[in-house]
Amino acid sequence: FELKKLTNQLPNLPALDTPTNEEGNQVIDSTEYQHTIQHNLTHETILKKLKLIDEEKSILLSGSKFAVYQDFGSQLLHALINFMRAENSKRGYRLFDTPYLVKAHNLYNTGQFHKFQDNLYKLEESEFYLLPTAEVSLVNLYQSQILTEEELPLNLCAYSPCFRAERMAAGQENKGLIRLHQFHKVELVKIVKPEHSYAELEKLLTDARNILHLLKIPHRVIELCCSELGFTAAKTYDIEVWLPTSQKWLEISSCSNCEDFQSRRSQIRVRKENQKYYPHTLNGSALAIDRLILALCEYYYDKKADCLIIPYALKKYLNFQSRSQDS
Repeated sequence: FELKKLTNQLPNLPALDTPTNEEGNQVIDSTEYQHTIQHNLTHETILKKLKLIDEEKSILLSGSKFAVYQDFGSQLLHALINFMRAENSKRGYRLFDTPYLVKAHNLYNTGQFHKFQDNLYKLEESEFYLLPTAEVSLVNLYQSQILTEEELPLNLCAYSPCFRAERMAAGQENKGLIRLHQFHKVELVKIVKPEHSYAELEKLLTDARNILHLLKIPHRVIELCCSELGFTAAKTYDIEVWLPTSQKWLEISSCSNCEDFQSRRSQIRVRKENQKYYPHTLNGSALAIDRLILALCEYYYDKKADCLIIPYALKKYLNFQSRSQDS
């Protein structure tokens, strides 16, 4: 029992080509889009000015680090959810809606137990935890199953609210919508043959960036060094958007190859002739929606009209209130 308890706390091994701690995180790509920004307002000011959220009501209901979206803010939130689901469906992902309550063994399978247990919300006198990310649900759809090679790759997508205590998150950098106890995210998961997993990681990264390309949001890709990797990841790319008036980078997605770390815990296996093997699992945000709204505020606020311009790609999901781009 003690040995199992100790081994459960061991993280995944980094991929051999992951940057060392001495090398640090590496910027491997970036994309620029030209925007004519004729205001100097930060996203915090724009959110308040357009009354997209109501901070006072958020605190009244649930305290700090929660958000009440209202009026156009609520419309924008759901437009982005539908936009991301539709775009990922076009790119070959199956869409799912899963429960927002999961049992402890599901969290263990995907690596949230036991190292990050303090950041999880547990319902008292029950066996349920609030979902910290739809990655947990999507991977565990196939727990204790034997798949055929013909079924691979599995490309899965789900929107969910995500619940995290974020006990260490405080200070100016985490105010507003940047770090919330309940936030919104569209998640992508892949279950693939081991020999294809790193090619699939590149595809996953491309799929996550697709949303930013369609919305013309400048961003960069960072390959994380060994010490920055999450508990389950062998290799991770972070995507960061540039906030032009706040003058800072903000992480909006993390795309990881977990190799067979999660499939072993979940007992997901693939039959090949008379043998079985563990497939590799990958996950990525596409995207963190609350943070994307902050970027849209800074890039698409029209000071003269006092509204957000709706990017062309989003127009058919949101045909009201704020002004739309024609092309």
